[in-house]
Order: sequence, then structure tokens, then C-alpha cells
Amino acid sequence: PRAKARVDAIIAAKAVREPGCAINSLADAEVFPDCVSDVGKYRRYARLHYDNISLCEPKPKPDYCHNGECASEAVKKALGVLRDPAAKPDQSQGLREADAGLDMGLSKGPTPMAFEPRLDDQALVVRANRPVASGKRKALRLLGEAPPIVEAQLLSAGLSADGLLGYTYGKARWTTASGMQPGYYVRVWRNTGQGWRLLVDHMAER
Repeated sequence: PRAKARVDAIIAAKAVREPGCAINSLADAEVFPDCVSDVGKYRRYARLHYDNISLCEPKPKPDYCHNGECASEAVKKALGVLRDPAAKPDQSQGLREADAGLDMGLSKGPTPMAFEPRLDDQALVVRANRPVASGKRKALRLLGEAPPIVEAQLLSAGLSADGLLGYTYGKARWTTASGMQPGYYVRVWRNTGQGWRLLVDHMAER
């Protein structure tokens, strides 16, 4: 009760004043969208109305959604009708997590340490003005010599039709003798069945 009274006091201090629809408490706020539904400047918010769920006294869904007759259930039915039965679920989440894990490792320590547990034995690493490093040992050596990556932002990810290969692509920045160099990264990953291993890591300047 004390917390609710305090919330009501805060709401009242910032009360919205509309004829017959003032908000002076949490209970007023609960019904405000319906109260102002015919007021011109609020009509654009009408589509945001969802289920009639009480904010003050939460109740089980059957109590406010009788026989499935409410907005949330209608949306579920519509999605069921529109969903392509042949569509496959998104399998790229694990790939995105692998990419994010690598970037997190880069933010915490030396570049080779972040890459080492994720590199495939046949990995290729490509860096500007350096020979392509082929194989895990050479790749780690190049990663230790090349300018370290300090920031990466994933923009896109996708899988091959059989799900055995995937790519990630994004923006990146790395340090050089003259300062920060912006660019992009492209990574190709292999699905081992136990996780994703990095096959190709290519950094390119803008």
C-alpha cells in the first residue's frame, strides 16, 4: 500500500489533464487509453491497445480472455494462418552467438587467445598487406602480428541450405600506427555438430 500510494503521488504530480480523463493514480492510468480513444490527438495510439489486463489487480488470462476472445489470441490465430508451413525455423542464432563470443573474447584479451579455441584447423586469415595465413598455426601467428581488433558490430548472418556453413558480416575497428582504422569483417564458419568453428576471417579497410 505504501509503494502504491507513492506511485499514485508521482503520477498525480505529472497528471495528464484531459476533460473527463485525468490521470491522478495508477488506476486512472490503466483505463486512460480507452477513456481518450475518441480524442483526436490520441487516435493514432488506438492500434496499440492490446488485452484488457488490469495493472492494479493482475488476473489469470482466462479471466480477461474468455474463450480465447482477446487481441493476443487473435494475433496467434492470424500468425498460424499466415505462417508458411514449409518455412524452417531460424537456425542462425547459434552462429550469431559464436560471432558474439569471439568479439567478447577480443575485448578481454590478446587477439590470438580469443581466436584459438574457435579456429578450424583449416582456417584462413586475411589481413591487408600480408600473405594469407592458411592453417591454424599460421593463422594464430598472423593474428598475433596484425593490428588488434578493438571493436566489432555484427550486421548480418546467414546459413547455407544444408546448415553446414555460415557467414557473419559486420563493421570493425582496429588500431594502427596512425590511429583507429575503420573497416569491415567477413567470417565463414563451419558447423561441426558440436558448435561453430571459424574457417575464414577477413578484415577489409573501408
